Amino acid sequence: MASRVSDEYLTGVDEFIKVAMEDMTNNGNVKMACPCRDCNNNQKWSNPIQVRNHLIRRGFKQDYTHWIWHGESLETGIGTGTGTGSRNQEDHNYNSGSDVQGDIHDDMVEEEGVNFDQMLRDLEDDFGNDKQYDVFENLNLKLGFSTDGMNPHSSMSSKHSSWPGLLCIYNLPPWLCMKRKYIMLTLLISGPKQPGNDIDVYLAPLIEDLQQLWLPGVQMFDAYSKENFTLRAMIFCTINDFPAYGNLSGYSVKGEKACPICQDDTVDMWLTNCSKTVYMGHRRFLPTNHAHRKRKKEFNGKTENNKARYPLTVREIKMCGPVFLRYMYPFERYMGILKGYVRNRYRPEGSIIRAYAAEEVIEYCTQYLDDLKTVGVPKSRHEGRLHGVGTIGSKLIIPDRTIMALAHFHVLQHLTDVHPYLDEHMSILRQQNPKKSDKWLIGEHNEKFQTWFARRVLEAPKEENIKEVVQKLALGPVQVVRSFQGFDINGYTFYTRSQDEKSTVQNSGVTLVAVSSDFSGAKGAGPSQASMSYYGFIEEIWELDYRTFKIPLFMCKWVENHKGVKVDNDGFILVDFNRLGYKDDPFILARQATQVFYVIDPSDRTKHVVLSGKRRIIGIDNVVDEEVYDHFDEIPPFSIGMPTLPTGDYTETSYMRPDHNEGEWIEES
Repeated sequence: MASRVSDEYLTGVDEFIKVAMEDMTNNGNVKMACPCRDCNNNQKWSNPIQVRNHLIRRGFKQDYTHWIWHGESLETGIGTGTGTGSRNQEDHNYNSGSDVQGDIHDDMVEEEGVNFDQMLRDLEDDFGNDKQYDVFENLNLKLGFSTDGMNPHSSMSSKHSSWPGLLCIYNLPPWLCMKRKYIMLTLLISGPKQPGNDIDVYLAPLIEDLQQLWLPGVQMFDAYSKENFTLRAMIFCTINDFPAYGNLSGYSVKGEKACPICQDDTVDMWLTNCSKTVYMGHRRFLPTNHAHRKRKKEFNGKTENNKARYPLTVREIKMCGPVFLRYMYPFERYMGILKGYVRNRYRPEGSIIRAYAAEEVIEYCTQYLDDLKTVGVPKSRHEGRLHGVGTIGSKLIIPDRTIMALAHFHVLQHLTDVHPYLDEHMSILRQQNPKKSDKWLIGEHNEKFQTWFARRVLEAPKEENIKEVVQKLALGPVQVVRSFQGFDINGYTFYTRSQDEKSTVQNSGVTLVAVSSDFSGAKGAGPSQASMSYYGFIEEIWELDYRTFKIPLFMCKWVENHKGVKVDNDGFILVDFNRLGYKDDPFILARQATQVFYVIDPSDRTKHVVLSGKRRIIGIDNVVDEEVYDHFDEIPPFSIGMPTLPTGDYTETSYMRPDHNEGEWIEES
């Protein structure tokens, strides 16, 4: 597979855009469907350059081998007609390249002197070529160092200043690097006075150890490979506030030329009346034709003709790393913990060292004891709940049989083990009713399938070896249902709307993508499958009991898509809760839901703006990649999944709406 920054790939993308533009012209279309991995041919753009940038940044959607939505037929090569065939024909020819390229901003445009393709090539050169770093093996340590002054007496009025020297280890997973357990107190400079520029004297023992760790290194044993190796370590970066930066680096951060970046270009001014130095030059960041550049009286009495410094290069950004791994907040929090160790106010540093050593011993021992919390690694409230746990408001109810049958049918629709029976029943209906329309057949299938399925499974001969899970599904759920007011699943906390009204937070908003049958085409053409994003809120939370396993469901009220959902000119999704629909299909599997929030639109208070929910599941229940966990990352579209149940092998299926069979789907403008 060609890299997305290679000439081969870029030539292929240009060829695709050319064919797609010819197809737009031939068919009188004003927008082009984007076949990138995120848009998935569901979103259309009026500017082909936007489609091109998406394909370079994200790659083609998988298995899109025939460009049937862009002028190519299934039988021929790059064609001239509109093409026929299934929408599910996809492509993976141009689906490789560095994942880092996916982080480039969608709206990146070509500016003067900047070429987008060249930037991607530079990015690959920076990220893809690791030969120059081969000398520094993965087993070696990359460290970050931070220090700052703190008052060990906490909020008490005191001028005492202690300076802890802290190290963090960047070899750890990103979600553990800055946790308390893995921050090391390497030294503690005693007060009461701060060390100032003499800090290098106090750091000398640490520097000596680090030099030994770099050259010649330390002999270590690798328990996994059963081999000895030389461990080396390096300081990757220092993390400080600006005054501490001056002490560590030796650069003067006060008075003239105080900016270590601008240095001689620092614009400073001495205020005689205030007896202090101020730093001007902010107008250099304005556009060259901005009116404020020419105003003298309001600023420093001079016009501003200088230009701002160039922004960081791709290589510099790469070397800096993610912001959360190099800011002061984790170390400031850790210093707060160190303050809590003080018991002897006369010797605060002694108290800190004694408590720190005791904690190190205790933490080491907890690794060999069961049922003890690890010191320094906070446990997420979603730990052990990713697959679904009811939290508040548990009670038993007996629902109406009609609504219970609707919930059971929804479960049957979305379990892969039941799919052969769904297809078999539909095939029987087609044979018995050859002249009926697809719309009629779907309605009849939805109404009769449960009864047929139960009889088909329970009366099957033993040699058919039907799975136990399918047999339990055929029996149907227990009529007594456990309901909840709150439910944790997939790293989200969901509430019912009634529980939301008692709470100060909003947790009842949900959305998902559903595959709907569209009967708006020509007569006799059959239904087409359309993906649509639905928005609603949770009314009830049920847990259906199938005796050997349980399946949680959300009963929701949904906004009617054609009249109640729109995308405004700024790209925001607006919903109108006065226009509800799809009352015959209120259920979704809890596993398929993703959380959204609704904010009143200030320009029209009858509408609500849809905002994406946030979650943090990295490091929870061994999750290391949210994409691998197969969940919703953007709105729209979403990816959906169904977990494996304990008594059988299940794989997910796209969410189907049996009641939605009219009209066209909504597109972003």
